[in-house]
Amino acid sequence: MSHATPTPLKASRSGGLTGTFQVPGDKSISHRALMLGAVSIGETTISGLLESADIHGTARAMAAFGARVERHQDGRWTVNGLGTGGLMEPKMPIDFGNAGTGVRLAIGLASTCPIQAKFTGDQSLCKRPMGRIMDPLSQFGTRFEATDGDRLPLQMTGATSPIPQEYTLPVASAQVKSALLLGALNVPGRTTVVEPVPTRDHTERMLAAFGADLDIKHTERGREVSLNGPAELSGQAVTVPADPSSAAFPMVAALITEGSDITLPNMMMNETRTGLLGVLRRMGGDIEVNNTRFAGVAHLNVSPHTLQHAQKPGAGLVHHHVGQADVGPLGDQRGHHGECRRGRICGHRYRLAAQLSRAIKAYFAAAFSVLDVKIRSKRGEHPLRVVAGGDRLHDRGAPRHIERAQQKR
Repeated sequence: MSHATPTPLKASRSGGLTGTFQVPGDKSISHRALMLGAVSIGETTISGLLESADIHGTARAMAAFGARVERHQDGRWTVNGLGTGGLMEPKMPIDFGNAGTGVRLAIGLASTCPIQAKFTGDQSLCKRPMGRIMDPLSQFGTRFEATDGDRLPLQMTGATSPIPQEYTLPVASAQVKSALLLGALNVPGRTTVVEPVPTRDHTERMLAAFGADLDIKHTERGREVSLNGPAELSGQAVTVPADPSSAAFPMVAALITEGSDITLPNMMMNETRTGLLGVLRRMGGDIEVNNTRFAGVAHLNVSPHTLQHAQKPGAGLVHHHVGQADVGPLGDQRGHHGECRRGRICGHRYRLAAQLSRAIKAYFAAAFSVLDVKIRSKRGEHPLRVVAGGDRLHDRGAPRHIERAQQKR
């Protein structure tokens, strides 16, 4: 297999970063706002929606199901919904492009409606497994005909008389949990999802805000989320908070660049999404949280500071001349292909946690010379080295920004 001739990339240190960074809206909230608006009664107004191909795919999908979805000149989006169980049979296959979250959640949303729908995507999405949502959704009475390996294109026949269920997640997955809860909206009775390991709770919070009857409790089995259906949701005014993942870049850059003083407004402060913020503050990062508003949204003020050692029990270890940081367990990355792509770009075929890959990219932006990374797993320790020479970062043929060091067998 041949590779392109190495081409050096130049990176120079910049002056201080100052001002206000308008971070794009959170993708997870954007997907869910469109979907919940489509099955609500009345109009849902969405401000700050992430303008990306994945989100536009979800908007087109909700329109294909019969909801009226409009983007206005001032950037607001409105969705006039059909009520739970009101989705209409689409006339054409619904193409989600490369949006794995979008297609899995939409399949769950439509799974208990008495319709047929075909879901597909681009070449990459059609390689991803759908079995982990098909299996639990089938227990509602939904039927699926998928391509070999439980992949897209996929034909779904929604349950005509859906049955409530209790399902324990075999692997921690916010997507599977969300698909089940969205399907449960049109199921008479109580559906319960048990997650032994808690995952992101955007779906539960937004369902409650739209009027769903939810019960959440912690038991010896884990976190149990129950939804009493059928639900009657009402249209809401949704302001999408800024995405913590996108904020990682200016946040870390400001911390390590002298003379910086930046503000990141309307940041999501959901504790399931602020891991990087917590680590940076434990390392001594000067990050002020103020103007905290409802639903866990706040303004962040970030100034440069020398970062110190911080530890959190887990699987990854990042080294740099400013110290080191232990990052928590990488967890299950199967099916989370957006994060996996970021990991492959930074890690040359390694699936790194999203926080780790974002931190590496931020270090690159500051033109540091060398960054050593150690990934610890059940198979042992796998050291990697980010290669940079002075103000030159050597691209050895994408995606090879990180060379794999010799491993201990």
